[in-house]
Amino acid sequence: MHPDNPLSATRSTANPVVSASLCGALRMRALTPTPAPCQALPFALSLFFALSLLSMAAAAARAQTSDNAVTDPVPGGVYVWALPDGASEITFAERPAMVYRQHAIVGIPLSQSPGPAQLTYHLNGEPRQHRFNVV
Repeated sequence: MHPDNPLSATRSTANPVVSASLCGALRMRALTPTPAPCQALPFALSLFFALSLLSMAAAAARAQTSDNAVTDPVPGGVYVWALPDGASEITFAERPAMVYRQHAIVGIPLSQSPGPAQLTYHLNGEPRQHRFNVV
């Protein structure tokens, strides 16, 4: 056993077949050149970005058409209405409506039957109604 190498004793008693195959594997690994960067990576990235752009375009198209869906309320859905200037006390089914940035946002209950519905509000102190259809 060499004093600087504690494994030197195990080398002399090691199985010669195992050590030969291990040396061959190490030699083969040392002779194998390091692989070049993946050639498929640029293609995969370009495909990823193309699909991302396509999905963003589809989302933008859906956003443009979903504005109509918001103004066509369904039971269990939401109705959004742009308020006239000076409107106050907006209610739906005798409950106050949420107002955000000059829009009344109303939850349509599941129990609401399809057909005409209305919001009530005050404009310059006078009671008014806004009618819409539940689809």
